[in-house]
Amino acid sequence: MVNPDSFDIVVNAIAKKWHGDLNTNQVSLCHAKKSELLKIQTDELFKILQSLEYKEKILKIIKFKSPDENNLNDVGQTITLELLPGFKKWLSDYSAQKAVAPEKLSILNFDKVFCMALDIKEKLELKSINIIEIDYSFLNNSNFVNSDYKEILSDIESREEALQYLQNRGVIFYYESVETYDFGEEKPSIILDIELATYEIQYFKINVNVTKFMHFLNDLITIYERKKDEIVYEISFTNAGEIVLINKLRGVTTKLGKPQFGSNNYFIFNYLYQHPDTKLSRGELAKELGEDIGEIVWEKDFDKMLENLRIKGSLRRAFFRISKQDILFRRTVTKRMCDELNLYDLSY
Repeated sequence: MVNPDSFDIVVNAIAKKWHGDLNTNQVSLCHAKKSELLKIQTDELFKILQSLEYKEKILKIIKFKSPDENNLNDVGQTITLELLPGFKKWLSDYSAQKAVAPEKLSILNFDKVFCMALDIKEKLELKSINIIEIDYSFLNNSNFVNSDYKEILSDIESREEALQYLQNRGVIFYYESVETYDFGEEKPSIILDIELATYEIQYFKINVNVTKFMHFLNDLITIYERKKDEIVYEISFTNAGEIVLINKLRGVTTKLGKPQFGSNNYFIFNYLYQHPDTKLSRGELAKELGEDIGEIVWEKDFDKMLENLRIKGSLRRAFFRISKQDILFRRTVTKRMCDELNLYDLSY
């Protein structure tokens, strides 16, 4: 039986080669160093290609070249394929089946896609053709997210993940990474030699299915509003007495602190945890907790208690509303709250 992950690697490799030249019906795969295909054994690779040839009937294996061990410049094992007329539709259907519906994406993955889609829309508005160029990591829509969250969304891997998703959904025909080099001005070095400054510029070249893209973008805008009410951060007070931050954006859990059982800090935090989203007056807290413990809920000592539990700065702002008279604790924080409080990436 064919491994689904290996099958996916092979299909993606064929699609990438084909997208590089849509006018040809032949592609060559290289099973050699630096190739994704190297993750697959040769026998498995041929089993997958034979499945695509005889079962799916979308290609033919027309040439196989073994590496020349005596030639240091030889690129390695190469396989030439002829893509049959049904390949394009099969690839579109295969990609669509793989792609998760946008409303089922995690908040972070959804925002990667939405941010890329907004950048594509902006570029399309500036040009009358459907082939556009977008920087690897620069977000055109700077108002979409604050600076902290922008760093998460703008790394190259996140941008490419978003483009791969959009391609799988059929809203872009293909994309490719482009690297070019500009030569800066000549500069004299300390020893009076002439240096030639070289700058590397990297961007994505994207062929957009404009009509389908605009419909898809409208769907994303609707879903984006709903996604704002999903929980992105949560504080849990475990049975072991640990205070834990759950970061649903990154899928990580961090231990913040563990107040000693029976201590004043334990009683205060436990009481707040059992009464979430409730504005409690300091006087009410002091009365409920008892005179000795109640003294701590007044501002200076309470802030010190939170600091001892590693709840300070952005975490304090996210999960607590504190005034001179009242305290409110939230167990959860939604994306909408993060937008309103200008808070993101609360990882400790």
